[in-house]
Amino acid sequence: MREWIGSYDGKVIQFLTDTEKFYLVISAEKMKVRDGEYPSPDLTFKGASKLVSDVFTGKIRIGDAMKNWELVLIGAGHEGFALEKLVTTLMAEA
Repeated sequence: MREWIGSYDGKVIQFLTDTEKFYLVISAEKMKVRDGEYPSPDLTFKGASKLVSDVFTGKIRIGDAMKNWELVLIGAGHEGFALEKLVTTLMAEA
């Protein structure tokens, strides 16, 4: 996580799904989940909640979900791939 954040402490990744709206605030030391929408996130994931869950549990690759527009990334899309790598690494360790 520290490598991904670098000198930019406080990345904000937002999720807008059919059932909920929340965002992650990511620092070098921790990640916090907050309810609602953030006014200017670095990246927003927009898609069905099941699809977002499947992406972050490794059932579907993020690129594959984006190909048919089921998952839309708004903002700094490259951050999504870094987040996917982080989450899949954490899931593998759990």
